[in-house]
Amino acid sequence: MGRRSLCRPIETLADVMRRFVRSHSVRRIAVELDPRLDGAGHTTLAGFEHHADNRSPWMFVRLAGQGDDDGAWEAAVDELREQHVQMREAGAPLGPPQARPLEHRGPGNFSAQLLMCAAAVEEPAEGLVVVLTIPARVPADPWLSRLRDMVGSKVLRSIRWVIVGPPSDALAQWTERFDDAASIHHRAVVESKALVAELTAELDAEEARGIGGRGARPRGVPLPPLPRRPRRGSRRPTRPPRSDVTGPPLPPSASDSVPAPAEELEGDVDAEIRLHVARAAVAMKDGNGPEALEHQAAARDRARDAGQLRRAVSLELMLGAYLVDLTQYRLASETFGRAATAAIELDAADLAAEAYIAGGSADSLDQRPVEAVRNYRHAIEEAKRAERPAIALMAYWEAGQLALGLGLEVDCIALWGDAVVYAESVAPEERRPTPAKRIAAGLSELLARHRRYAHAREVERRAEAF
Repeated sequence: MGRRSLCRPIETLADVMRRFVRSHSVRRIAVELDPRLDGAGHTTLAGFEHHADNRSPWMFVRLAGQGDDDGAWEAAVDELREQHVQMREAGAPLGPPQARPLEHRGPGNFSAQLLMCAAAVEEPAEGLVVVLTIPARVPADPWLSRLRDMVGSKVLRSIRWVIVGPPSDALAQWTERFDDAASIHHRAVVESKALVAELTAELDAEEARGIGGRGARPRGVPLPPLPRRPRRGSRRPTRPPRSDVTGPPLPPSASDSVPAPAEELEGDVDAEIRLHVARAAVAMKDGNGPEALEHQAAARDRARDAGQLRRAVSLELMLGAYLVDLTQYRLASETFGRAATAAIELDAADLAAEAYIAGGSADSLDQRPVEAVRNYRHAIEEAKRAERPAIALMAYWEAGQLALGLGLEVDCIALWGDAVVYAESVAPEERRPTPAKRIAAGLSELLARHRRYAHAREVERRAEAF
């Protein structure tokens, strides 16, 4: 049985969605979805497309990117078009897709595509349901401002909406602005205190059974010796009956104290690391930072001692993230620096890129822009080696912003110029969720400010492919 603190929000979400499916008078529902319930929550939402009372095809869109920009909306248009084709091939009551709308850009293009999808719905279906998810860790207000125009549009009145976003007051305020009975606001969030209590009880029980303990074997009781299989063709040795044995007892043989197999020892190490990681996560949820850091550091050290060096780097990155959450930015930067050094020694460029960009973020929060730019430059190099364009372009963007803050416009032009050239070499599907378009726009503006108008127009031309 699942944890009650996690199951209960999903059950109440299902109750609300049942009402939404059955009552066509409800035109829109805004759901604050706890990130810890993301998988179960979206699975629950998707399941209601197959509810007996549903008469509409559903389309699911996850907005991406760092803000309300044209690139994110264009990616959403692509997602709608792909779903349209897949659903039609699967037998959904949808007509053939029309040509991609080109007369608008950004949210206008997305609205035009929604209208095409809604117009393609065929009888006996009734309208279209769009489930749209706003990304977490970015301000929701710009997205919601655009969505209010779409959701309230009379042109798109045949569409019913499920807007999903991270817990915040923004969604509740957004729903209230419609001021009608056709809207529902629902919070599917986890009660943190109840979850911490459940997790603590589970970890206490696991620790009481012994690290890596499985099944019903009591703690402290060794495994019984494994019987030694005789070689093929050999005779099994026999011992004389106990009544015939005289003299002192024979010394115990190696087969009488067989050590645990190597696989089980490794399993015990993994279980010990996992237990420390879980303890750290629970302590952070409970607001106990020192205990969380102690357990996370113990997990890192145990992985390093066991020779699991790549895992140790990942655990070091988690430790740095906890320090950021605790506003210990200088310590976090040092931790990310250690992780980057260890990753380079392992020739793990992907982990090194993650460590450097995290270190740049920590330095930026610590008001140390010079150190942050240095980390971002290292992140760019390692991300290119690891073929991680999302990290590289994000590092380009952040480093350029810091350079502008320092008054180094020429340096920013050089940096973002390099970024535009690099972005052209990246596949379109990998480039869309990155800040490549914002970098190009910022570079064009800087070039125009320095009266390099021809270069500015050239950047704009090349950025059209972004």
